[in-house]
Order: sequence, then structure tokens, then C-alpha cells
Amino acid sequence: MLSEEKDISNIRKFVEVMGPYGTSLAKTEEYSHILSLGSGTGIVPVLSLFKQHVRKMLSLDPIRYLQELEHREIRLNRVQLEMDKRKGCIAKKVYAICRSNQQVVIGNQDKLEASIRKDLIRHDELFNLSDIRTNMAGLRKKADQSTRSLYGIVLLCLAPVFGVVVLGLTISWNTTEVDLAPGMFVALEVITVLFQAIFGFASLCVWDSTSISNYIDLVFCLVAPFADWYWFIVYELRGAKLSPDEVILASIFHGYMTLRLWSRAVSPRHKTWKKHVDATGSAAANLNCLEMIWTTRSASQASKILPDILSHYNALVAAWGSHNAHKVCRVSVYVTDPDLYACTLLDQEFGSCGIKIIYGRLDIPRSIQDHTLRMIDSHRRSYSLLAFCGSPKLAHEIHRSKISNDMITAITGHKKHQMEFVSESYGGPPSKSKLEGKAQTRPDDENKQDFGLNSRSDVRYESPNNSFSDSKTLDDMSFI
Repeated sequence: MLSEEKDISNIRKFVEVMGPYGTSLAKTEEYSHILSLGSGTGIVPVLSLFKQHVRKMLSLDPIRYLQELEHREIRLNRVQLEMDKRKGCIAKKVYAICRSNQQVVIGNQDKLEASIRKDLIRHDELFNLSDIRTNMAGLRKKADQSTRSLYGIVLLCLAPVFGVVVLGLTISWNTTEVDLAPGMFVALEVITVLFQAIFGFASLCVWDSTSISNYIDLVFCLVAPFADWYWFIVYELRGAKLSPDEVILASIFHGYMTLRLWSRAVSPRHKTWKKHVDATGSAAANLNCLEMIWTTRSASQASKILPDILSHYNALVAAWGSHNAHKVCRVSVYVTDPDLYACTLLDQEFGSCGIKIIYGRLDIPRSIQDHTLRMIDSHRRSYSLLAFCGSPKLAHEIHRSKISNDMITAITGHKKHQMEFVSESYGGPPSKSKLEGKAQTRPDDENKQDFGLNSRSDVRYESPNNSFSDSKTLDDMSFI
């Protein structure tokens, strides 16, 4: 049997490692821009996202891709104008039709110019409101205006619960064999009218009438007074309960209102615009730009990862050119290693590379705000993703900074620029021994100047047959 076995020692074996260290941090299909932050070894899933984006860009023609991006902006403006026409509740549309005074006819171009002018004014306000000490009064006024609508949305979320209560009492009190007290009929009438009034106010004065469902809501609002009049006759004049058929009709009536309130309460307030603009198979349907920021405390660790980052980024620069590559991909590395000698060696080796290496701490709120400002300057609307992988404490800090940035964006009226947040955290709180760890010291022997940096081995995240991979081994992944 042993003699019949084939020699398989020279057969190449490929192992695909699936898991948090080989999986992209987020899906990019629904976002136009991504700001990805990695802390320490959290760079690994962020780096996977970076490689995925670079591969997609290398498969595209840069000139055609940038042209399609410009055409998409034009289509986006057209879609926005058409959607703005459809916005508005039924009450506002009826009021606009019934006005007797003649309105000036405004074309699409006039609306577009007015909207751009309004965005520029809000852009200036965004910079002015950054100084809270000198603009506290204006900040509070605009904050009240932007949060007032949020309070109403939260209150409307309680309406489906109230609808379930009304529906349950209507069925229960009209099907029980026990005689009801007269006050119970009155209570049922009051809560029924109150629930229908809430539904009518929401459907006629709050919700945008952009679909046929809104006009079905209008029909229910018109039928509601006559249905209540009939039910009240049964309750008050006859002093009896509803028949089984009448209970079924009342359940359908109130059930529809409850389901509509529930569907609007759970539906996202802001939807991605890409499905309205991107054509199937279009090159511009890919991610517009990926901004990758990595912060690390170890210069030695940075020296191991940077060659892998540079191999992909340089390939993109070679195919697209430096200017075009910067439009679709930006890479920044922040090194906070206290060992000045290690930082000096790192700067000597990678100081002239194409990516930005900064020796200092990352200003997280400023980075998020700068990303939003770039979106406001260059796009009429955007749907960005803030992706982070690192420690839970830093994830909480980034989440708070993102919320503060969203508040300022909403206060200044830039609600068309949305940002989602996703994070992956690992590990627990650092041990006392790690917190008291010693920094690397400079070796006395000048012949050992490569200690901890240039004597390294490269690190691989991909299979050997990939054109972007360098020679690496799994043993070099020990720093993870």
C-alpha cells in the first residue's frame, strides 16, 4: 500500500484563512465614501478593505471612471430636483393648489442655482459654528430647530403602540360576554377618535406624499368620521356591542392605521441615493473614495505593514497617476512611538514614499469634521461610512466624535450628507504590565542601527500567487 501512494510533497497547497483578520471591515455597495480608521493591529481588516478597493480601481479605466463620476453628479442633481418636487405632505400640496395668487414660474436651473447658493451659505455657517464660544446663541437656536423635528419623530414612534391598545380593546370589549359599564363605551370612543386623529395628523401633515400609500391614507382619513359616527350610534343609542362583522371591519380599519404607523416608525429616515443614480454595470457604481487612517504605537510594527500598503498604493499610482490615485484613495499613518530613534529609522526608510506619515497623535474629531467638510465642498449629497477597528475605549471615543459631527452637520442644514458608523473591537482593558512597559532604547553599537526595523521580515495577508504579495510567513503575524 505504501508503494502505491503518490508523492504529494511537491504539490503546492493554498490555504484561505477566513475570519476577522482576513475579512473586509464593511460592505461598500451602499456608500459613496469611506473613512476607515485602524488602531494598532486593527489595521488588518482595514487593510483588507483597502486592498479590495485598490483591486476594483485597477480593473477600471481611470479616464472613463472619472468621466462617469462627473456624469453621475449631473444625474444626481436631476434626481434631487425630481425628488424635491415630490416632497411635501398632502396638506401643503393642497394648500399650494388652492392659493389664488399667481406664483412666479421657476425653472429647474433657477432651483439648482438657488440650492447651490443656499449650500454655500450653510457651508460658511459650518465654519462659523465651530467656534462655540463666540456663536453660542446662534448655535442654541439652530440646535433647537434641528432637534425639534427629532422630538416629533420620537413621539410618533409611540403611535403604533397606542394603535395596538385601541385595536385590542375594540376586539376584547366587543367580543366578551360580560356586560360593559357605560363609561367603558365612552372611553373606547375617546381613544378611538384620539388614535385616528394622530394617524390623520401624521399622514396629512407630516409624511411626504411620494407614493400611492399616502393617498390610501387620505381615503381612510376621509372615511374615519363616518365610521366613527356609525359605531357611536351602536354604542350610545342602541347601547349594544358591535356585531362580529362590524368587529372585523373595525379591526381591519384600525389594523391598517397601526401597520402604517409602524412601517413609517421603523423605516430609515435617510436612504442611500446610489440606487437612484447608479446604472447597472456602471463603473461609477463603485466606491468613490477610500480614506484609510492607521495609528500605531510601534514604529517597528509600522515598518512591517508599510511595505504591504505601499505595494498596493504604488500599483494604483502607476496605473492611474498620482493625482487621480489621490482622488480615489488616501492613506495616512500616525506613529506615536516614544522611541525617537525608531521613528528616525522609520522616517529614513519610508519618508519619501507616496503616503503621508505623521509622528504624533491623531485628532479624531478633526479628521471626521474634515471628511464632512470635503463632502460638503465637492458633493451635493453623500452617504459615507465611518469604519473603525481597534480597542473598545477608542471605539467609544470615535462614536462620540461622530455624533458631535452629526449634530453640527444637522444644525447647519447639511442633512443630505449622511454618515454611518461601524466598529469592530477586540481584547479587553490593558494589563498593568503593558501599561508600565518600557520603551525601546537606542542600542549603543552603531553597527546595530537596524535593530527592530530594517532587520524585519515582511508580512503577508494574501496567497503567494497574488501579484501584490511579497514574501511573508505566518510566523511574522505574531505581532497580531
